[in-house]
Amino acid sequence: MWVKYNVLSPVQEFVKNPAVNFGFMIVNTSGAQEIDFPSSENASEELRPRLTVSYTDPNAVISSAPAGMRHNGLIIRKQRHGLSLDGSNISSPVEVTVSSFDGKRLFHDRLTVGGQRQLSGLGKGVYIISVKEQSRQQRTAAMLIH
Repeated sequence: MWVKYNVLSPVQEFVKNPAVNFGFMIVNTSGAQEIDFPSSENASEELRPRLTVSYTDPNAVISSAPAGMRHNGLIIRKQRHGLSLDGSNISSPVEVTVSSFDGKRLFHDRLTVGGQRQLSGLGKGVYIISVKEQSRQQRTAAMLIH
C-alpha cells in the first residue's frame, strides 16, 4: 500500500520561517504494533520507496487573471474548463507544454506564428505552462483555473 504525503504547506512554512523547520517524522497512529517500510534495496522494485518533488520555477509568472496573460508573445487565456493558446503575437514557432501541478504532461505541441490551440477538459487547478522559442531558453508560467 502506497501512502502519499502532500508536504506543500509545511515546506512553505519552513521557507517563510526557518526556525520552525524541524523536518518530518512519520508516526504510527493506526494502533498496530509495527509498520514495515521496504528499503531502496527491496527485491520487489515496485515496493521500494519513492520521492517525487514537484516545484514551480521561482521566476515563473503566476496568473489567475480572468483575461489571461502573455508569455513569450503567446497569449494564454483561461476558458471555463481549459485554455486557449493564441500565437498571433509570437515572432517564431514555439514549443508549448502544459502540465498538471503534479508534473503530468497534458499537452505538448509546436505552435506556429498565428497558430491557435484550444485545450479543454482541464478542470479546476493550477497548470504549468512552458513555452520555448527555438533560439531562447524555456520560460515557465503557472495559471490557476477556477
